[in-house]
Amino acid sequence: MRSLDDTEKKIVNDIIKYSQSEEGLENNVINILKRILSKGKKVDSNKAILKYNLKKGRVWIEKEYKDSENNSTNSIIENVVPIAKIISCMDYLEKMNLISFVEYYYEEDLEDTSQIDMSDRSDYQEIKDDKIKKFIFDNMRSGIFDTEHLRDYSKDYKTVEQRRHEDEIKTMNKEIKWAIIAASIATFGIIVNVVISLIDLMCNRIH
Repeated sequence: MRSLDDTEKKIVNDIIKYSQSEEGLENNVINILKRILSKGKKVDSNKAILKYNLKKGRVWIEKEYKDSENNSTNSIIENVVPIAKIISCMDYLEKMNLISFVEYYYEEDLEDTSQIDMSDRSDYQEIKDDKIKKFIFDNMRSGIFDTEHLRDYSKDYKTVEQRRHEDEIKTMNKEIKWAIIAASIATFGIIVNVVISLIDLMCNRIH
């Protein structure tokens, strides 16, 4: 497993935070994607950051949103984790078996998107990226579940291999340390024996 950058680590923390199983659609993959984009805020479905038309295979993302806490308008592109980065990270974690996508929502549980068309909305931008659209349409009925391995990994963001390697280095360093101590003692013993032998030789010559 490769090392994650700071942005990906934040995504992991958000996934763990928002993927806890609750009532309703709380752990739906798309809802979690929306919450990460909106920095954790629950977004009204009528003003959702993401809009999609399943039948036409089209997806739109809100260009900006109002941050009521700071009374300012923030650009999705400039101030929020890009959607492509989130999806790429989710996809990677799923391939590493650190999260799982489980399809268990029914059609009636989800927002009816058959009539949605945001083409004339200046506050929305259509997403053309096929990878992003495929991820959304493939997982819109799925829940996202983190694993014990992911929660353990998020404590220090070190893989089992990295921890094992560090333990091996620590063990090796201890062995080297004790080897040096043993060699020093042995060397000291040799020096003492040589000194004693020289003293004995000198004493014999004097007598």
